[in-house]
Amino acid sequence: MMVPNWRGLLLRLALPDGYQGGLAGLSSDDEQKLIGMLFDQLGEFLAARESADVLLKIYDAYLKWLRH
Repeated sequence: MMVPNWRGLLLRLALPDGYQGGLAGLSSDDEQKLIGMLFDQLGEFLAARESADVLLKIYDAYLKWLRH
């Protein structure tokens, strides 16, 4: 199974209906969604890393995502 890189993950989160083009071909609205999702995810990560068992939570969330 191929695991997407961070760009692919952000595209999946920001544009759940799918997007087949390259990043350069994004509409202005889609680009804004992608930038918003990037900062949302970064904020979640920074907040989560304050937790004592952060690594376990990150791996658990990732495994749940893979199974989904």
